[in-house]
Amino acid sequence: MLALQELGRFNVLLSTIRSSLVALGQAVKGLALMSDELDAVGRALFDGKVPALWLRRSFPSLKPLGSYIKEVLERVAFFSDWITKGAPPVFWISGFFFIQVSGPAFHLCNILDTAHVTSINRHVAYAYLAPHQQGLVGACMTYTEAEARAV
Repeated sequence: MLALQELGRFNVLLSTIRSSLVALGQAVKGLALMSDELDAVGRALFDGKVPALWLRRSFPSLKPLGSYIKEVLERVAFFSDWITKGAPPVFWISGFFFIQVSGPAFHLCNILDTAHVTSINRHVAYAYLAPHQQGLVGACMTYTEAEARAV
């Protein structure tokens, strides 16, 4: 479920990037009109910045254009591997779209469940997290009857 949501967001972003670049190419060749939005995309690209049109549909980023494109490709590769090879043993948490805004505990619970992390291992992970992060794993913990007696 989590992967499908993330892939949907990346598909929208990649579609926006592609369509704006195709439209900009046509406008530069004189085959289409250059709108204000396309002009802004062209100026941002010329300046080495990420166009605002892309950022409206993107994960938060303050990186320059080259680094941003590299990160988009890395994130797409991460999800591509997830689809082709199955759930990874380690998740790139910051590779997810808006994890800090759209309910990090929900996303982390899905990640832990997808990776089949047991409650006992979640307790081990909990012990190594900073206090402000412990609530995220703590919200995902479920106790079996035996674990509840051990606590």
